[in-house]
Amino acid sequence: MTPQQIRTHLQNLRYSLNETQQKQHAQAALSHFLPVLSAQSTTLDIAVFFSYNAELNTQPLIDYLLNHTAHRLYLPVVNFSEPGYMHFHRYTADTPLVANRWGIMEPTTEQEISASELDWVITPLVGFNRQGHRMGMGGGFYDRSFAFKLKGHARTQLIGWAHSCQEYDKLPKEPWDVSLDSLVTEKEYTAFSCDSD
Repeated sequence: MTPQQIRTHLQNLRYSLNETQQKQHAQAALSHFLPVLSAQSTTLDIAVFFSYNAELNTQPLIDYLLNHTAHRLYLPVVNFSEPGYMHFHRYTADTPLVANRWGIMEPTTEQEISASELDWVITPLVGFNRQGHRMGMGGGFYDRSFAFKLKGHARTQLIGWAHSCQEYDKLPKEPWDVSLDSLVTEKEYTAFSCDSD
């Protein structure tokens, strides 16, 4: 299959999940991630995202982070003056939000952090495999914004957030693709080794 055919196939699998399954998957994913969160002894800067198009729902995770931890949350803001890149702006329960051109809500706060200063990045994806390779929507926003990781950057960890049905072993991989450090699904939390490639 071509990359676009793979994307369509995996998106259709997401869309086939009913509302009950979506809710169950989101709660199960959070339960698998809680031990990782609980093991943190310092306050982290964490980027999250608002799920759409049947992505594994991040709202239970966001609610938990806001209500039960001291971690600082950030949301991606697409920078249309610098095509293909994202900025990350602070997000709290009181942050005003506006929809971007794709209908994705973004914070209007001026408080910003650079991608390389983030500790964790909860990362959306269309597909993943057991080597930690990630397939996105094809726009390259995460690959461009986190390209510094290709040179080695221990601090910023990309954590995929997906349904287990999005696993696809033979994902195409390009030299500029940034791999995941770990992954959360409704079935498990998986950390990938640095030599997964």
